[in-house]
Amino acid sequence: MPSIAAHMAVAKLVSGNLKIHNYDFIKGNLLPDIILKENSHYKVKGKFFLIPDTDYFKRIFDLYDNLYLGYYVHLLLDKYFLEEFVPKNISNLDVFQDKTMYNDYNLINYQIIKEFGLDVEFLKKVLQDFSVDISKDKLDYNVGCLSIKEVQDTTCLNFNDFSKFLYNISSVISKEIEDYAGSSNKLFVRSR
Repeated sequence: MPSIAAHMAVAKLVSGNLKIHNYDFIKGNLLPDIILKENSHYKVKGKFFLIPDTDYFKRIFDLYDNLYLGYYVHLLLDKYFLEEFVPKNISNLDVFQDKTMYNDYNLINYQIIKEFGLDVEFLKKVLQDFSVDISKDKLDYNVGCLSIKEVQDTTCLNFNDFSKFLYNISSVISKEIEDYAGSSNKLFVRSR
């Protein structure tokens, strides 16, 4: 699944597209990767990997709540990343097993932070401000990832391809949320 910096880049783009300027939306985008919950991503079998069951999440949780909407955006990015980006751009589908992908995230996080104009201090503050049970180890790891300023060659993840994917998928996710809002009359994205 994408790095914390990638999730924050998409959160920033989607929030801009949908005019959501809400702290809970940002927190929701971070929550799946640090919450103390056995199946925080509601995984089901996908084509190549276990992927988030976004349909289940959408049925069970109130997406009018900004925290859950942010959580949903996180799950959508994970799903599209695993179903679309990885199979088309990564030749070795074992990159998660051997930790190659996670190492590559750490090598390009700084580039993502710069490319998408992320405010690292704000993100660190958000990561420290949760009222639900979170994993201190996962939290510390993610905060640490945001502090890496080293840029090196990656093994499997091309920064240009990945950043294009993040821009494009943000539009797809924004459209998906707008379509859901229009069809369900439960969610009024523009009124936020």
